[in-house]
Amino acid sequence: MGKGQDFSAEEIEFLVQCFMKGLSNKDIREEIQEETGLPPRSARSVGKIRKIYEAVKEAYEQKFYEAAKEKLEGHLREMAEKAIEGEAGLNIRQAIDIVEHMARGLRPIYDEKTGEISYETWLEF
Repeated sequence: MGKGQDFSAEEIEFLVQCFMKGLSNKDIREEIQEETGLPPRSARSVGKIRKIYEAVKEAYEQKFYEAAKEKLEGHLREMAEKAIEGEAGLNIRQAIDIVEHMARGLRPIYDEKTGEISYETWLEF
């Protein structure tokens, strides 16, 4: 390749695949000749494309991390608000009440219309 000649889309795609495999610049130069039949690039040229790849990869990972962090923080905030409002406490209290009734041999019956729970004997001690 002539000095300063641009990389083709095929070369860039091949280099990115090699970077993703963790190959060194030296190994990549050998792979280019063996796999593609394209003329070799200098280590410096391959290094320039690697720097661009690493910068894009880092930016993408940072964006992904920030999005995941925002989503997790929002979920935790919502859970905390529900706990403060008493929704979580109510559910825990209901669960404890059901378990206590079941320990006494009573089976819970949930009324979907009213949301009320009643109990009937199902075990005799």
